[in-house]
Amino acid sequence: MSLNLYLRHRNLEYVLNNTYCDDQGNTVYTVHTPSIFTSNRSTTFSKALQNSLPPQQLLSEDGNPTIDNAISHTVTLDTGARSNFIYIAQIEWRLLKLSNSKFRFGMGRYSGKEVPAKDYFRTKPTIGWSHHFMFTGEDGKEYKWFLRRRYPELTLNDGSNTSIAIFHPKRLFSKEDRGRLEIFPQGQHMVDEILVTFTYMERVRKAREGGG
Repeated sequence: MSLNLYLRHRNLEYVLNNTYCDDQGNTVYTVHTPSIFTSNRSTTFSKALQNSLPPQQLLSEDGNPTIDNAISHTVTLDTGARSNFIYIAQIEWRLLKLSNSKFRFGMGRYSGKEVPAKDYFRTKPTIGWSHHFMFTGEDGKEYKWFLRRRYPELTLNDGSNTSIAIFHPKRLFSKEDRGRLEIFPQGQHMVDEILVTFTYMERVRKAREGGG
């Protein structure tokens, strides 16, 4: 069964400032980016400590499971409720050249390091508008984001093209639909990675279509 992360808000910067909720309406992730007038903008990703996601097991460099030591904090949601969240990642944007943006992860093999996007991903132009962006996951497998015109899609990059995740953008004339990120069973062990890399991919896709 697929896992769906629904965008709670409709806004122009929907991947930079939003909360993601599950099928029951529970907040699972918050994504926050300071004002557009800030010169160096950074997007911070936090995850609710109690949510419906399957457990995520990360491996250290010696191959052993890591202990989640990221900093927890309390967030007041727009519903007025307060909940405990844990920091998972941050993207420091370089708007003139998005490939110079930097990732900071709160756990995993890149914990405590700054990783330029151009080093995290390797790219492969395709015929026409689309691009492929490949990265190696915490599980050691290689994944491929395929930028389509209206949405990005993630697959395994092993020749099987196994579907991992896909974004369903909001329908133009729907008052209720706000868009959702669908994660298939084969990707539910790496939801944090998918959300962070999806945010970067959607920003790149929007920039390519002229929407920044």
